Amino acid sequence: MLNLLIILSEYVTTFLFPLGQFARVSFFNQQINIYPYEVVMAVALVLLIIKHKISPFKCGVTFKSIYLFLTILLVSFLFSFRAFDMYENGIGFLYLLRLTFYFFHFVYLAVHLRKFKKESNHLLKELSLLVFVVILTSWLQYIFYPNLRNLLYQGWDPHLYRVFGAFFEPYLAGAVLGLCFFFVYFRMFSKKAQIFIKCSILGILFLLLMLTFSRTVYVAIILSLITLFFRQKKYTFIGLTVSAFIILAIFIPKPIGVGVQLFRTFSVDTRISNAVEGVQIWMKNPFLGVGYNRIRYKKAGLGLTGKYDLSHAAASYHSSFVTILVAGGALGLLGFLGVLVMLVKISLPSFSYILFLSILSCGDNALLHPFILYVLLKLLAYEYSQSSLE
Repeated sequence: MLNLLIILSEYVTTFLFPLGQFARVSFFNQQINIYPYEVVMAVALVLLIIKHKISPFKCGVTFKSIYLFLTILLVSFLFSFRAFDMYENGIGFLYLLRLTFYFFHFVYLAVHLRKFKKESNHLLKELSLLVFVVILTSWLQYIFYPNLRNLLYQGWDPHLYRVFGAFFEPYLAGAVLGLCFFFVYFRMFSKKAQIFIKCSILGILFLLLMLTFSRTVYVAIILSLITLFFRQKKYTFIGLTVSAFIILAIFIPKPIGVGVQLFRTFSVDTRISNAVEGVQIWMKNPFLGVGYNRIRYKKAGLGLTGKYDLSHAAASYHSSFVTILVAGGALGLLGFLGVLVMLVKISLPSFSYILFLSILSCGDNALLHPFILYVLLKLLAYEYSQSSLE
């Protein structure tokens, strides 16, 4: 009975996830955001804990890097506790709790699927369904809702004629589409008779990736594909990928708006100055940082932003790695890199997932976003269930 409830709850999250920012519930002037799929995930985690109790903590060395990383972040949070007021500490702790929740859900789900391998087929179906829903919602948004300027007052950037899906950010849409691309490549339509369907879906996903007009997404998908094809010795595919990218980059529709201009320099300059600012703050707290999700308040204390700034970029930096460096210090960044190395070792698909997001996260904070963590960790839970890694 518990297994059935776990399966049903995981399916429900798959149906709720595509609602994206439309279903977000915000508190404390948008500084706390909860999504409906996370509530159901919490139910699933409770069921998994009832089912497996503490057995996932007794598994080999695979998850030790996750536990170490979360411990470092907790120590960082406690170490700088007195530097912030109770409100700031409360918000920071809730986000640390959320990150822990995502990783614990992954660990328990991965162990559950390893123990009940037949149930991994349900996750495969869930992820396949998610691919089609993401494709559909991305096209619907691009055609019928191409202008995000009407939500400028809520802190969103005014994206115009770009694919941003239900996530309201082109790089987030690109991150999800990229993960879907690799999932289709590795895990969907594997029979020879289905090769045309596979290639068609990959082509659609690649076109949607191009329509994000996010250059960090472009760099991430091209470099990760070249690396993958090189490892697989599919050298012809490298030429085809680069050719397809160049052709689409030239001929893809580019309506009005700065965001669709591929040679714009403003966003590059912004990212460089943003990273420099982050490093300067990190140098004041080099070992343990300022604490997870306290960056907004540290910036406010230095006069760089307002404590109640509605901008969604105020609580982090463009790069996930800079964000972790500032929040958790050098130890936190080392712990984070350790987690990525562990996840890469699960399988070849996991290598591509992590490489793609890591490259993307050098310029955009993708790896730490709940939407991306949700998709990535479900993909990795499936990969773990199919591997022999201990």
